[in-house]
This record gives sequence, structure tokens and C-alpha cells, in this order.
Amino acid sequence: MKLGRVLSLLALAYHASSAIAAAAACDPSDRAFVCGLQNAEDLVQLPGTPWVLASHINFEFVPPFKASLGPLNAIRVDTHAVRTIYPASDNAVDWDRKTYPDCPAPPAVFSSHGLNAQVLGGGKFRLYVANHGSRQSVEIIDIAVRGDRLLSTWRGCILAPEKIFPNGVAPLPGGGVVLSGFGVALWRPGQGWSATRNIEGSNGVEVSRDGQWLFVANSKDSVLRVPVSGTGEQKVLKFGFAPDNLRWGEDGRLYVAGPHVPEGFPIEECFKAAVCDVGFGAAQIDPDTLATREIIRNEGIKGKFGAATTALQVGEHFWIGSSRGDRVAIVAPNRQP
Repeated sequence: MKLGRVLSLLALAYHASSAIAAAAACDPSDRAFVCGLQNAEDLVQLPGTPWVLASHINFEFVPPFKASLGPLNAIRVDTHAVRTIYPASDNAVDWDRKTYPDCPAPPAVFSSHGLNAQVLGGGKFRLYVANHGSRQSVEIIDIAVRGDRLLSTWRGCILAPEKIFPNGVAPLPGGGVVLSGFGVALWRPGQGWSATRNIEGSNGVEVSRDGQWLFVANSKDSVLRVPVSGTGEQKVLKFGFAPDNLRWGEDGRLYVAGPHVPEGFPIEECFKAAVCDVGFGAAQIDPDTLATREIIRNEGIKGKFGAATTALQVGEHFWIGSSRGDRVAIVAPNRQP
């Protein structure tokens, strides 16, 4: 489907959202959820810390295009306490103009979507954020964990290429990034964007540990393994749900989640409601053998949660994000046969 057609359909859906009644309020005492969030579309944990970061997707496809504030939030794993870490009053700016020479300034409006994190060492992490605020971009934000404090420093940005609507993002070896959204493109310092791939329905994206492969979610029914070099065999892995975001697990496997939309269901209804409680699934991918196994099949938690976008492995459970709703769900995986 052409990008313009997709945006037009979404515009109609979002336009009606204000007329829909609110869902049931999130109960902070219910340990099956993390409250105090809004549209936490993507989740990533800072390895070795008790912190999970959540995006806040907050944009409308209503002419003229408008994106409202969608801050980054940090969730304390043990207490479920939520705090905003960017933008915040204690944020710093340390602009790396050499690496990001085409970035004009820190974002005037910040509205987060896809996330990914890279370990820098010494309690520091580099966060890559797909942004729809005052520009379509990847924002680079360093996070320093100092005891119970998280200090955020904006380092620069990469303006998205013309045909990519930022969705999923992941770091490449050597300081580059891969960006997906109605296509896939690679950016490297000093070289700019290259190797745009017209992968229809491209959504979440991850990079193999050796940097040789891209895993790209096709939001219809599959995940593609694509060689970074552009040469080599492409593999297609099929699923019984609509794959959205991809996330590496603590066990070295890749996890994908997405909504399970019944045949004939008017998906635009999800964009009208305060919560989209259609069912969802999540699956595990072995990056070496490409064997897959469904780990979660959920029919939706009526009035509370549904239409998963991310499955983040946190201990023995999975934290599930969604682009519609006021919470993150915590779900146990299916028992292995």
C-alpha cells in the first residue's frame, strides 16, 4: 500500500479518537500492569540495571500533521515507579557535531516512537529514539545511571530520509543505525543514508549480534532476515499475528509481538479507542537456526489492554507494550510442551 494511502486511512481513524469513552482506570496495586504510562509503544531495558524505558507515541495523521509531546519514561522494575527522563528539567546537551553534522539543534518538540539502547560501559547507555516531534528523525540520547538517578544528555540527531517514516531503530557496528518505516535504510557516520530497502509493511527492526543481518518485521504476518551487505539469501519467518516490534531477550533470542486481529475486524477501530483490547501474540526466534516458537497467545484483557507492540523479557515474565492504552502488561509465557 502506498504511503499516502496509509496516512489517509490513519487520518480518518485518529480524527475520531476524541469521541470514544475512556477505558477502565489502571490500578497501581495490580501487579499485572505498570500504570502511569500512555501509549508505551516500545520498551527497552538498560542491561544490568533495574530500569525499563518506555516510549510515548503521541501523534496524529490529521492535516496539518501534528505531533504532541511524547516523552521518554523510565520504569523501576521492582516497584513499578514511573518517572519522565526526557525531556526533563535536569537534561543536558553535549552536541556531537562531528558525528551528526546535519542535525540542526535539539528537538523543539519531542515525540517518541521506536527505541533501542546500546551499552557504553560505566553505567552509561546510548539511546536511539525514532522521533515525530518537530522533525522526523532519530534522536541520540545518552543515559547515565547514577544510583537511583537517570541523567539524560542529548548528543545529536539523524534526520530521516525522505521515504522513511521513523518507526523501528537499531544501532549498527561503527556508530551507524538502521531505521525502518515504510522501508528500511542504513546510516553511517560520514556516509549518510544508503541501501534503502523497499520492504512493504516494514515495522520493527533489530540487528544480529555479529552485525551481519537485519531482522525486519513485516506488519502483515512475517519477520524477514535480510543481509546488511545487500548480498545473500533473505529468509521469511511466518507468524499467526501481525508482527510489530522486535527485541533481543536476556537469553540471546529474539522476541517479536503484535496484535492478533480477527478476520473482518475493522482495525481502524483500534485507533478510535482509548484502549485496543484485541488479542495479541508473541514469539521467540532462534537467531542461529531461525526456529520459531509462539510463547504468548492472549485474547486481550477487555477494557484494559490489548494489541501488543513489544514483548520485552524481564526475568521470567514479558513486559508487553501497546500503542493504545495507559499501561504496560506483565504476562507469563506459555508453558513449554
